[in-house]
Amino acid sequence: MQKPATPRKTVLETILEWSQDRPPWQRGALRRIIAQGGLTQEDVAQLGELCKVGHGAPAGELVAVPLTKAHLPATPGEGAALTLISVADDRGANNLAPGQTLDFEPKGITIIYGDNGAGKSGYA
Repeated sequence: MQKPATPRKTVLETILEWSQDRPPWQRGALRRIIAQGGLTQEDVAQLGELCKVGHGAPAGELVAVPLTKAHLPATPGEGAALTLISVADDRGANNLAPGQTLDFEPKGITIIYGDNGAGKSGYA
């Protein structure tokens, strides 16, 4: 008798699993990003304060609420593919020049090359 196939994890389930050993402020950031689709300036300020608490600052009224399975959408859209086609409008990331766009081949492979210190890793 064959064992039933193990269901594949969704991207969000993989992120949740990866996040388990991350600091509370990072897990809280993930929860906010998944729930809201991004971070507001207020979120960034609150996460900064929670990060400081994780490094010994006195705890205020803020409490990190970590990402849990309950925060993941019930039906993430089976069969839908997500493709990163470009990175643009970066600011303050390593040696990346402002105003540049890095385009990716949507149905193939993109090779990024250059001298050491040129900014390749900054896009990651």
